[in-house]
Amino acid sequence: MNTLKLWYKQPSPIWTHSLPLGNGHLGAMVDGGIYKTCFQLNDDTLWSGYPRDLHLVNDATAYEQAKEATLNQDYQEAEKILEDKLLGGWTEAYLPLGELSLSFPFDPALEITNYTRTLDLETACHTTQYTIGNTTIYQESFISAPHDALYIHLTSSTKGFLSTTINLTSPLNAKVQVQNDGIELDGIAPSHVEPNYVHCLPEEGVLYFDEPERKGMRFGTTLKVLTEDGVCSYNNDGIVVENATTITIVLSAKTSFNGAFKHPYLEGIDYKAYLDNTLAQATAIDFATAKALHLADYTNYFNRVTLELPTSEQEALPTDERLKAFTQDQSDTGLASLLFHYGRYLLISSSRPGTQAANLQGIWNEELRAPWSSNYTVNINTEMNYWPSEVCNLSELHTPLFDLIHDISIKGQETAKKYYNASGFVAHHNIDLWRQTTPVGNHGAGSAVYGYWNLGSGWLSTHLYQHYLYTLDQDFLKEIYPILKGAAWFYSDLLVQDSDGHYFLPMSTSPENCFNHNGQSLSVCETTTMTTAIVKETFKNCLEAIAILGLDDDIQATLSTQLAHFLPYQISERGTLIEWSNDFAETDQTHRHVSHLYPLFPGEEFSFKATPELVEASKQSLLVRGDDGTGWSLGWKINLWAKLRDGNHALKLVERQLRLVDNTSTEMHHGGGTYTNLFDAHPPFQIDGNFGVTSGICHMLAESHIGEVYLLPALPDKWHTGKVTGLKIKGNITLNMNWKDGQLLDTTFVSPISQTLTVHYNHRTTSIHLLKNQPYSFIKLR
Repeated sequence: MNTLKLWYKQPSPIWTHSLPLGNGHLGAMVDGGIYKTCFQLNDDTLWSGYPRDLHLVNDATAYEQAKEATLNQDYQEAEKILEDKLLGGWTEAYLPLGELSLSFPFDPALEITNYTRTLDLETACHTTQYTIGNTTIYQESFISAPHDALYIHLTSSTKGFLSTTINLTSPLNAKVQVQNDGIELDGIAPSHVEPNYVHCLPEEGVLYFDEPERKGMRFGTTLKVLTEDGVCSYNNDGIVVENATTITIVLSAKTSFNGAFKHPYLEGIDYKAYLDNTLAQATAIDFATAKALHLADYTNYFNRVTLELPTSEQEALPTDERLKAFTQDQSDTGLASLLFHYGRYLLISSSRPGTQAANLQGIWNEELRAPWSSNYTVNINTEMNYWPSEVCNLSELHTPLFDLIHDISIKGQETAKKYYNASGFVAHHNIDLWRQTTPVGNHGAGSAVYGYWNLGSGWLSTHLYQHYLYTLDQDFLKEIYPILKGAAWFYSDLLVQDSDGHYFLPMSTSPENCFNHNGQSLSVCETTTMTTAIVKETFKNCLEAIAILGLDDDIQATLSTQLAHFLPYQISERGTLIEWSNDFAETDQTHRHVSHLYPLFPGEEFSFKATPELVEASKQSLLVRGDDGTGWSLGWKINLWAKLRDGNHALKLVERQLRLVDNTSTEMHHGGGTYTNLFDAHPPFQIDGNFGVTSGICHMLAESHIGEVYLLPALPDKWHTGKVTGLKIKGNITLNMNWKDGQLLDTTFVSPISQTLTVHYNHRTTSIHLLKNQPYSFIKLR
């Protein structure tokens, strides 16, 4: 069985059929071609632009005017003020690096047989194998984190059979220098790239400027070819290797990026020296040694968690055929397990300590003007990318997001002061490599619905505190406390009180959603449920950190008072959770965002024990929203249904996510599904849905809070028998479980400290005491 492999019997015809490799910094999409095989390349720091000041105002006049209009219920006027005066320039874009191609002059008369291409999730290696005539060709590739390089190794069963032309190109402005055994590509990124949804002429969408202060990122890519018995030469087409039995190609890439606040052209690093050193070290060892070091690094992450679900005969099928079969027969529960592990693989491959955070497409992008600029969209998508990080025992991979948050806690102070006259820091819904914190929209009519949303800083800061809850690392908590405080301080400064003395954050939107009011479709109102939830959680996290660290901070009294008298949530006459400040009618009842359910998940404010009526209202809201949605919307709903402890409904959405999507599909708002390579389909491709599914499956198996865990709270009937090891629950506890016929057989907990844990299963509760590093097991808790 190929349980942890994606494999196919034909090369990839298009990008969303190709298979991803990555080490967090360097990414490649491999098509497995026969006569020509291509590696589409990315570097996590290759973005357009440079640090810019995009602030449109220097005081809070526009904000105060719009707020006054909102509180007077002149929502249309408030939107107009925001769109005319506060919503400014777009973020920059994540860019493709280039393409490495290998062309083979095989005799077309020779028959090709036994073709397979495979991505092995257990090794992070891509292989292509086929027989041409009587000769078997085997190609193996991986991207090494220890050596920061792409390795490609080709072998032939017939001595001297391999001949190929190796070429390196870039869609950006670049020059290529070819030598007998190497290629050097040196280029510069655009000064600015417009988002793909901005209508303009092609030459207006990708801009290069000549002034040094307006020039973009410099970058380079270098490769070296090694062969024991082949002959290397070069021509205008690239490096030519002839009559080889084995060929190894080693490639590395680097940009001049020197941090978010330094100009990449004027103050960039010496990326050429980095390339020289990296390639020298990467080629100083043979392929077998490089692979062994790669495996040791990768498996350290991947082997931490296992998941086994019931098997089926369909597991023997190639992945594309398996997906097609799944449309008719959903008994292949192993596909859900494969998708779960694929999410872990993608996170390990796109987010490593020291790299950039995974963006809308992780690190894989082939387009100059990628969908939504492949940026950081922080009204759900960026956060969802990291939902699996802690619970899947991949805590270190969360750190690139923490680095981003640290940067915006600095950059966002200026935005908070200039736009709101507030303390602390703020970020809006789009961020890029340069840590833009101002709201986008470019003065466009109707742009407030997405552009004006100042909860990005609050939501992102919750990831810092979640990391503490999972690790109990007080040194980390002490280090990031100023960020927790800065996020809370911003909102605290802006709160107002209603006539009943309730505090609320005035003038809010519910991300990208609209309501009907006096015959108009509007987005801005007094406040929203998501706004309330994020502000309250931000305050709560800050106050808990103060208590844990034993701090004496003046902000404590203010936050405590405001939190204690915060505006309560509202339930409509229909029994649903009200999304806005009033029970407005939704413009789109089945909207893809389920923002008002934030306090159920990823927030933890709503629970069956403490707020049963709000949990029920959340469930009714989710039913009204329906089961349609983009890929990431389905991912969010899976987590919500897990939190509602309805495993069958959660699985229904997992299965919906596994619907095979044609690459030509453009159903952006009610789509979902998966491409042949298991990439999440928005459509188009966005990686967040992959991570949302992985997170949701974890929460179907365990729901945890500090000192408390619910085992198998949302186990679907189809997953009647299974096993999971290595999950993390809050309190830095590792969890292993075995179940059969829907009943828990045995469970093991391991904690690095002594602590008491309350365990819930099947309406029974027991309290256990864990001793430091001593596995605690019990059998058949029923």
